[in-house]
Amino acid sequence: MGQRRRSKARKGTNKPKPSEDDVEELPSRRGGGKPWTSLQQSKFLEARTEAFEDTRQTPKKVGLKSLWRLTIQDFLKEWLRDVSLDKAERDDEVAALTERVKTWYNNHCRSTAAKSGKKAIIDFSNKKKRRRSHVHTYSVHFGNLRIVPILTERWKKHKKCPGPGSPVPLWFRNEVTKEAFDDESDETKEEVARLREEDLGDFDDDDDDDGEYQYLLEEEGVDAEELERCQKMIELQRNISALPNTIINILKQVRKQTGFMGICAFFGSEPKASGNITAYTSDRSSVGKTAAGTTIEEYIKGFKMDFEDQLIDFRCEVITESEHAELCMPGMEGKKNYGPWKRPDSRVGSNGPSTKKRGWGSNLHKIATLKAAESCISSVSSRQTERCKRNRDSDSEDNNLPVNTAFDDDDNSTQGKDTADKEKEKSAGGEEEDTQNDGEVAEVCQPLLDILASTEEEMPEWLSSAITYLYEPADLWVDTLRAFIKFEEALGFPCAAKGAMYQLSSLCRPSALSQFINSHRNKEPTINNGKVFTDELYVWWISLQPPSRCDDRDTSVSDSRSLVSLASEVATTEIWEDLRKGSINGVFGVLCCLGWWLRMDGPLASDNLLDLIQDVSWVLQVMSDVSEEALVTARKRKAEEEEVTPRKKARSQPPRSQPPCS
Repeated sequence: MGQRRRSKARKGTNKPKPSEDDVEELPSRRGGGKPWTSLQQSKFLEARTEAFEDTRQTPKKVGLKSLWRLTIQDFLKEWLRDVSLDKAERDDEVAALTERVKTWYNNHCRSTAAKSGKKAIIDFSNKKKRRRSHVHTYSVHFGNLRIVPILTERWKKHKKCPGPGSPVPLWFRNEVTKEAFDDESDETKEEVARLREEDLGDFDDDDDDDGEYQYLLEEEGVDAEELERCQKMIELQRNISALPNTIINILKQVRKQTGFMGICAFFGSEPKASGNITAYTSDRSSVGKTAAGTTIEEYIKGFKMDFEDQLIDFRCEVITESEHAELCMPGMEGKKNYGPWKRPDSRVGSNGPSTKKRGWGSNLHKIATLKAAESCISSVSSRQTERCKRNRDSDSEDNNLPVNTAFDDDDNSTQGKDTADKEKEKSAGGEEEDTQNDGEVAEVCQPLLDILASTEEEMPEWLSSAITYLYEPADLWVDTLRAFIKFEEALGFPCAAKGAMYQLSSLCRPSALSQFINSHRNKEPTINNGKVFTDELYVWWISLQPPSRCDDRDTSVSDSRSLVSLASEVATTEIWEDLRKGSINGVFGVLCCLGWWLRMDGPLASDNLLDLIQDVSWVLQVMSDVSEEALVTARKRKAEEEEVTPRKKARSQPPRSQPPCS
């Protein structure tokens, strides 16, 4: 019964009652509540703060226990006046007040990490614990009893003493301490050796390790596990509090040495995204220029993305797959990590099952790939003749892309030519090249270069820029980009961007893609809700399919997802008139949506995404294999069927293949 009342008292139900004269109260705290102390009680505790601080600074905090006893005695004598309490209730009240008073002192007497008063920062020095010397240990444990009483008198008699009352210098104290230790008995020296082992590393910590909950160490019967838990929480909170000042110091050093500033990065679990470990960086560019006369944007292309990629690689090294699975919320374990996919491939189509490993198994860096590929891209573009110029009208359905590559015809975009000229001058000068670096660059650039050089015919500039914009180092995605180029080649590389024959239906189109098009494709869309975006993409994709793929099923979102998991045995003579559209306003929009989804998942990929990518790739291959003669024949057959069964009423609703957009 007493234990139950004790736990209730610790929750703060019994607060000290102020006297009738103590009517003045402290102001409310910023959090909304009022402090448990009255104004007079606060003044009482503050008057003893200095004594508490001095006592904590003494070796082993000698006298702290007696200070607690006297302070709490006086506090209880002044404010615990309820004589109606029985002994058990009074003991509970005393225990609750004692805990409150100790917590008050620990919260109001926090010191900085360094005794000099500097702001606390995280310790990266990784200091090793070391032992004190024997003389140092002797001075700590026996100095007050055996050295201090004789120190002042011996200093007065020393020849270097300037006069009475002068302070004892440290060098003289060390000499006296060493002489005293040498004159000690063997028993005392053995005791010093034992204390030296026990005090390993204690003197190397300037912080107040047990400033919080210090009273737990003084109470009897406290569980050792509870003490360890409290100590871990104290250390964690100390480091979290020191994090802002640590970042500031790091940024100062970064700016001093590189000229960059304002770059911060964190990565950790994201439970709402299935435990995905993400990286976040925020940069505000550089202020001024570096010693080399450049800014951060001029120093490296895509610095932000490349920076995050390296953090993701670091994450994969320090967090195992099992640890990542523990971070997932219940029922959200569908995400996969790096490595091949082990589940069987259910795709059965005209091209047979895929033999590629599914998943993102590459450590290639996209930015490094694009930079290293510039010289090779320029050589490819030099063999192509210009078939059309990019449309720069203000129409929302223009064909601008947010990518500057060697294919851009702007006057300022001459990096590919410059790089080629530099390579030519370098080879003419007879300079040697690093073979190992060339091999690494070739390995990194090869997938993108193979894609860009996969056709013998002329490739329009918009398509080269589109492939560069969409490129991600994943086998399944690379195959899809190859199928996209083959599809555009089968259509004759159309460059026109306007007209119904070049534009996919905007009905049910994802809002993110509409935002991208309306910004003239110069600004990445903002996707706030990934689930809504993927649902919109599924509905749009099914609305573009021919009737034979939809069958008689309901065209809801769930059925849209089931479509991509079915065997796609569609006749090659099927009319794909709603989807077989090239140029920048055609199937390219579907690939943009898939690319954004891919980048949202990062190095992880859900089964839904991989299935949809493979379905899009299969559809592109089927549409590429359909000949114009077969399409003409199919159109004639369809026209004849419509003449036999004419419509009775004009269609006022979308066809069955187009789901309602909600």
